[in-house]
Amino acid sequence: MKTASDHVLAQADDLAQQLSSRIGPAAVTKAVIKLADFSPRASRSSGPRNRLLIEGALGFACKQHVASVDARDGKEIGRILDVSKQEAEDAGAALDRARKAAASAAISALPASS
Repeated sequence: MKTASDHVLAQADDLAQQLSSRIGPAAVTKAVIKLADFSPRASRSSGPRNRLLIEGALGFACKQHVASVDARDGKEIGRILDVSKQEAEDAGAALDRARKAAASAAISALPASS
């Protein structure tokens, strides 16, 4: 999803509305929001703060339509799949090369095989 808005709150609102319109009519029963991984170095830039605001807005939009919503970073996705973060992303790339991190998050929402 993309937005032409310049202000972070307008971006968050625009993206949340786009997501809501996409998942509202769908029969989605579970959603996983792929959180960006934390940088090993602290930063005072606005990018990480803005990302957190947008992730929160998207989580709220999901929660309005989907009963089960989780937010996971790469390490948590790997842990749930019982593989490394890289192996989880490789599995996601097998489904969607352009959005491998999002695909790995989706895989982590599937029921565990017995």
